Amino acid sequence: IWPAEAVVERLAGTLNVELFVADNFDWEAAIQILAPFHAQHGGRTELRARTLQGKTVTAFDVIMPVGSGILSCGSSNKGFQPWFEMLHSDFGITSGSVHTGKYVPLSGAPVTLVKPVDFWPLVSGFPVSVDGV
Repeated sequence: IWPAEAVVERLAGTLNVELFVADNFDWEAAIQILAPFHAQHGGRTELRARTLQGKTVTAFDVIMPVGSGILSCGSSNKGFQPWFEMLHSDFGITSGSVHTGKYVPLSGAPVTLVKPVDFWPLVSGFPVSVDGV
């Protein structure tokens, strides 16, 4: 995240989390889940998917109001908890890995947050090598 974006997030009372999930989703159905969620809790979620060798990773990129800021757009003051609960209950997501260049929440419960070093080798089929081999 760029420094200017971080400043705007803080002023607005929002934070940005991106969760990578090793699965493919019906985007039309996702709209029917995400629209009412964000109407109630604020923010927005963007979806991106990449497929490599038949394996799909979907990125759920969310900006949520998590506190009051000078430019605050309203907040449930519950942080990301409702978002992770919605991902679990409505999308069936049980685990994923967060983008380490964005806000990293302490917990994604009930979604298990997997360390990138453990997530990406499973998805790519390539082991992580520490010695470059």
